[in-house]
Amino acid sequence: MGRRSRALDFVIPNLPTPPSFGGTPLFRTRTQPKSSKYQLGMVKTFAEFLAALAEEKAQITLTDDITITERIEIHQDVTINFNGHSMVSNIPEDRARVFEVSHGELTLTGKGKIFALGEDNVVIRATGALSSGVPDYTVVTIDKEIEIYAPDGHAILVTSSTGVAYGVRVDFAGKIFARNGIWLSARVQGRGKTQPVIRIRDEAEIVADGQNGVALQAEGLAEWRLGAVNISGAYGMCFYEGAAELRSPKIAATGSALWLGGETLSLEVLGGVYAGEDYGLAGVLNDPTRVKLIGGEFWGQKNAVSPDLQILDFSEGAEFYCGTKDFHEEQISTWGDMPSELIQPKPDSTHERQELIAAIMDLKKLQREDFAAGYFELMDFIEYAEMVLVSEETSTNKIHEVAEELLVRMDALEMTDNSTMSDDELDNLFYSKKIPPELLEPDDPKPRHGKGSIKFRVGLKRQRRRMVA
Repeated sequence: MGRRSRALDFVIPNLPTPPSFGGTPLFRTRTQPKSSKYQLGMVKTFAEFLAALAEEKAQITLTDDITITERIEIHQDVTINFNGHSMVSNIPEDRARVFEVSHGELTLTGKGKIFALGEDNVVIRATGALSSGVPDYTVVTIDKEIEIYAPDGHAILVTSSTGVAYGVRVDFAGKIFARNGIWLSARVQGRGKTQPVIRIRDEAEIVADGQNGVALQAEGLAEWRLGAVNISGAYGMCFYEGAAELRSPKIAATGSALWLGGETLSLEVLGGVYAGEDYGLAGVLNDPTRVKLIGGEFWGQKNAVSPDLQILDFSEGAEFYCGTKDFHEEQISTWGDMPSELIQPKPDSTHERQELIAAIMDLKKLQREDFAAGYFELMDFIEYAEMVLVSEETSTNKIHEVAEELLVRMDALEMTDNSTMSDDELDNLFYSKKIPPELLEPDDPKPRHGKGSIKFRVGLKRQRRRMVA
């Protein structure tokens, strides 16, 4: 039998569980096809699931727990009724993506759970359109009885390899237990009416790692709408760009409930409770007039608002308290409610992590026009590296792997004839006292992968072929 946690009535599936139909979808319903080999889409194996997925406007109902062994690509409208069952990712690789939604609407409905237990796994990755004229190009709808578990990864990632993600809409009403909850990449920079919209419904729950997890990370341009959602983690919401309307969320953070930073954000707080063991509201803003505190309570054990954030003069109706907010009546779930068998402790590696983050910040300043090849591949890996390094518990070995891969990606860069950057300048971005020597050499005297240390294999001086773009 599976192991059970009383707190969450949680079962890691290893035997079929009795079906319990979850009801109708929360946001929209669909009409079943009149004639099809998979008329009702009743599936009990992953092979049957993939076959049903190939049908136009697929309507799939699980009749058993399913083990996922490869990435699920979504290019059309698909509705999955979990029907009381679970989907468990067993993709044999780290940083695997369980659902890759590039177009169409993915609707997860009924009652059920998704487990992605691998290192740095992403349960749902959504990308959008290149053109601004395609509303609802990529839609992810998650109903209220769907639970997502990714204790060492991310629940939902909205990103783009082209710098825009037009027509993306995330409509979330379920529950998340993940190291990081919903993450909007900094590479999403498209503006206008069809920029991404992320809506989190009343009674939804997002629980992130209480030591270093972020429930909501808004790095790119999007519109966020939060209702009466319960949120917990080290940080409730880190908000850098875009627009957000917070109606009545309840956020309990071991760090700060809201962290603000960036030049273009626009925030309107209408109500809710924002409580942190450090601050209710923290960050650095050059223009505090971009924030309207019309309502809400802000609690912090150090102070309600961090001293660097000069924002109190712009509050219209919010209340500020220095102390501890008691969330007993609200019954907000925290990381401690995560079943212990899903949590894998990692050794401390704060110094190495911070050094590598500093190097990545410099690499993000590279300009696309300076490179004929390798730029997008490097930026893709930087996006992954940032998701790994946000955790203060990322192991030293993992940081070594990331540093090594970054060097390899940099070695693959090909500069144009008219590049404004020299080879030495590019080298110095990564080597100028940003990475400590222990990260550039293996811990043991034996060569890694039979090819020597990172320094030997990649070299401090790399000769790149200059090509005309």
